[in-house]
Amino acid sequence: MFARISFTLSLLTCLAVSCKKTVEWEAKNWGRTVAEAQRTLALHPGFSAVLNAEIETALAAYGANASIAEEESRAEARASARQTLQGGIFKLLTQVTQHRDKLTQDAMRVSGSTRSLGDALGKGALVAQANQAVADAEKVLKTGAPDSVAAHAVLAKASWDLGLVQSVITEALAEIQAKRVGSGQGASRSGYPGSRAAAADQDSTSREEASGKETITANQVHLLWSEESGQCDQVPRLRRQLTIS
Repeated sequence: MFARISFTLSLLTCLAVSCKKTVEWEAKNWGRTVAEAQRTLALHPGFSAVLNAEIETALAAYGANASIAEEESRAEARASARQTLQGGIFKLLTQVTQHRDKLTQDAMRVSGSTRSLGDALGKGALVAQANQAVADAEKVLKTGAPDSVAAHAVLAKASWDLGLVQSVITEALAEIQAKRVGSGQGASRSGYPGSRAAAADQDSTSREEASGKETITANQVHLLWSEESGQCDQVPRLRRQLTIS
């Protein structure tokens, strides 16, 4: 316990010292962010008017800090412009596409389980509901919106709708897994019969979840300092790992 606390404090100290904002590093971060926004624009041309306007606004804010003499203050101003771009339509489009992709994958898992187990749990209708939510989100992404207000409204609703169905699909997956374990199908994966298979699967799952929580916690600490400092090149990778699903 004390060793872990000591390690965490050492990590925070190291990050605080080594990740000081610099103008050059923020210029690199800015370039990556704009490139990501342009890729998103190419994928969703229906939102081009809104996203282009946000890029132009952020560009103006980014260029306005050139007259700031003190380097760290100029770097912070550049970081603020970058974060403004990351927090607008670009962020909503990213959220919707991520939610859509996860729901598509999990709905396929539920669908496969209904074929192997039968639909005694009545999940066929839920899969249809998930597929409809994905189709609706696809329509929103393809149609786009004429202005910022409309774009925020349709994307926020799409994200909300996908999230609602995702929560039910997640519960269905847990229920299906419980049925598999109860019927003894877990034995083929673990090599143990009956209840020993269920216990082995549960123990393995618990260890994986615990490991995942520790990793996410460490990444959250790293991401916090990276974003605040602007000098750590791990920000894009950590952001992808921590993007909520």
